[in-house]
Amino acid sequence: MQTEIDSSLIGRRIVITGASRGMGRAMAIAFARAGARVGMIAQHDSPPLKKTLEMMGNPTHQPFVSLGNLTNPKDCARMREELRDGLSGNVEVLINNAGVPNNGPGNPFWKVD
Repeated sequence: MQTEIDSSLIGRRIVITGASRGMGRAMAIAFARAGARVGMIAQHDSPPLKKTLEMMGNPTHQPFVSLGNLTNPKDCARMREELRDGLSGNVEVLINNAGVPNNGPGNPFWKVD
Protein backbone atom coordinates (compact mmCIF):
# COMPACT_ATOMS: atom_id res chain seq x y z
CA MET A 1 0.00 0.00 0.00
CA GLN A 2 1.50 3.31 -1.05
CA THR A 3 0.47 6.54 0.63
CA GLU A 4 0.97 10.10 -0.47
CA ILE A 5 3.70 11.97 1.41
CA ASP A 6 2.64 15.18 3.11
CA SER A 7 5.23 17.69 1.86
CA SER A 8 4.71 19.86 4.97
CA LEU A 9 6.74 17.28 6.96
CA ILE A 10 9.84 17.45 4.77
CA GLY A 11 12.75 18.75 6.84
CA ARG A 12 10.66 19.26 10.01
CA ARG A 13 12.54 18.47 13.23
CA ILE A 14 10.43 15.98 15.18
CA VAL A 15 11.43 14.32 18.46
CA ILE A 16 9.69 11.19 19.71
CA THR A 17 10.11 9.65 23.14
CA GLY A 18 9.42 5.93 23.44
CA ALA A 19 10.25 5.31 19.78
CA SER A 20 11.77 1.86 20.37
CA ARG A 21 8.52 -0.03 19.93
CA GLY A 22 4.78 0.19 19.45
CA MET A 23 3.18 3.47 18.44
CA GLY A 24 6.42 5.39 18.95
CA ARG A 25 8.18 3.11 16.47
CA ALA A 26 5.35 3.46 13.94
CA MET A 27 5.45 7.27 14.20
CA ALA A 28 9.25 7.43 13.92
CA ILE A 29 9.20 5.29 10.78
CA ALA A 30 6.31 7.23 9.21
CA PHE A 31 7.84 10.65 9.88
CA ALA A 32 11.26 9.54 8.62
CA ARG A 33 9.73 8.17 5.42
CA ALA A 34 7.83 11.46 4.98
CA GLY A 35 11.13 13.35 4.97
CA ALA A 36 11.18 14.70 8.52
CA ARG A 37 14.34 14.98 10.59
CA VAL A 38 13.56 12.45 13.33
CA GLY A 39 15.12 12.54 16.78
CA MET A 40 14.46 9.74 19.22
CA ILE A 41 14.93 9.69 22.97
CA ALA A 42 15.59 6.33 24.59
CA GLN A 43 16.84 5.33 27.99
CA HIS A 44 19.14 2.60 26.63
CA ASP A 45 20.73 1.55 23.37
CA SER A 46 18.61 -1.58 23.04
CA PRO A 47 17.78 -4.19 20.39
CA PRO A 48 14.25 -2.71 19.94
CA LEU A 49 15.78 0.75 19.29
CA LYS A 50 18.19 -0.73 16.75
CA LYS A 51 15.24 -2.51 15.10
CA THR A 52 13.38 0.82 14.80
CA LEU A 53 16.40 2.41 13.11
CA GLU A 54 16.70 -0.59 10.79
CA MET A 55 13.00 -0.42 9.88
CA MET A 56 13.38 3.24 8.87
CA GLY A 57 15.39 2.11 5.86
CA ASN A 58 17.31 4.94 4.20
CA PRO A 59 15.36 8.09 5.02
CA THR A 60 16.18 11.48 3.49
CA HIS A 61 17.63 12.68 6.81
CA GLN A 62 19.66 10.45 9.12
CA PRO A 63 17.71 9.81 12.36
CA PHE A 64 19.35 11.00 15.57
CA VAL A 65 19.19 9.19 18.92
CA SER A 66 19.83 10.73 22.32
CA LEU A 67 20.08 8.36 25.29
CA GLY A 68 19.04 9.34 28.79
CA ASN A 69 16.47 9.27 31.55
CA LEU A 70 13.52 11.64 31.08
CA THR A 71 12.98 11.82 34.85
CA ASN A 72 16.48 13.25 35.36
CA PRO A 73 16.65 17.04 34.77
CA LYS A 74 20.38 16.92 33.92
CA ASP A 75 19.76 14.24 31.30
CA CYS A 76 16.89 16.29 29.86
CA ALA A 77 19.07 19.40 29.51
CA ARG A 78 21.85 17.38 27.86
CA MET A 79 19.46 15.59 25.51
CA ARG A 80 17.87 18.90 24.48
CA GLU A 81 21.28 20.20 23.40
CA GLU A 82 22.21 16.94 21.68
CA LEU A 83 18.94 16.90 19.75
CA ARG A 84 19.32 20.55 18.72
CA ASP A 85 22.79 19.77 17.37
CA GLY A 86 21.88 16.39 15.90
CA LEU A 87 18.80 17.71 14.09
CA SER A 88 20.52 20.94 12.96
CA GLY A 89 18.15 23.30 14.76
CA ASN A 90 15.44 23.68 17.36
CA VAL A 91 12.87 20.94 17.79
CA GLU A 92 9.61 21.85 16.08
CA VAL A 93 7.43 18.95 17.21
CA LEU A 94 7.71 16.89 20.41
CA ILE A 95 5.74 13.67 20.73
CA ASN A 96 5.90 12.50 24.33
CA ASN A 97 5.21 8.79 23.99
CA ALA A 98 7.44 7.47 26.79
CA GLY A 99 5.97 4.72 28.95
CA VAL A 100 5.34 4.99 32.66
CA PRO A 101 7.12 2.52 34.93
CA ASN A 102 5.01 -0.06 36.73
CA ASN A 103 5.74 0.73 40.37
CA GLY A 104 3.40 -1.98 41.64
CA PRO A 105 0.39 -1.78 43.91
CA GLY A 106 0.59 0.73 46.73
CA ASN A 107 3.43 2.62 45.05
CA PRO A 108 1.81 4.98 42.54
CA PHE A 109 3.84 6.80 39.94
CA TRP A 110 1.73 9.94 40.43
CA LYS A 111 -0.54 10.75 43.35
CA VAL A 112 -3.09 13.54 43.41
CA ASP A 113 -4.78 14.61 46.65
